[in-house]
Amino acid sequence: MPANTPKKLKSHSHTGPKGIPVGLAVEYAALGLTQTEIARLLGCSVPRVSNMLKPHKQALASLETYKTRRADVLCLLGRELLYSLTPDQIKAMAPASRITAAAILYDKERLERGQSTANVEYSAFDKEIKTLDAEIVELESRLADSGRLPAPSADYPEESGGADCGGPDL
Repeated sequence: MPANTPKKLKSHSHTGPKGIPVGLAVEYAALGLTQTEIARLLGCSVPRVSNMLKPHKQALASLETYKTRRADVLCLLGRELLYSLTPDQIKAMAPASRITAAAILYDKERLERGQSTANVEYSAFDKEIKTLDAEIVELESRLADSGRLPAPSADYPEESGGADCGGPDL
């Protein structure tokens, strides 16, 4: 395992002194609980929790960094994948697999940043809404002229003239 790779979190099956499940203590720490809170939940002392978590300190720090910088991690991994496409690797591995992985990471990075992962052309929607609004005005006018549409009342103060769809004004 490379030196910069964090240690794996241990499972619940491993127990520390007095049969306390180390994996559970690590999970509680990963969830952000304090050592005092973990000690209360596990029924042991704070120093015992501290000793159980010491071997997992690097993994927990790495996990916290990942949680707070996930978009950046995904961006770097996507960049690494793209830059790893050398001619020799392309010959050894299907390039579509690497490109697909990079595209997925790119989408995940954009989601983490609150950005769209799809291209949407709003001007087409805007034109369609304006066309439909004009049709609504025309139909309401015809219905009103024929007497089949009641005139707006005080209970309905909005002017006739189409629906407001709440889309962006372009």
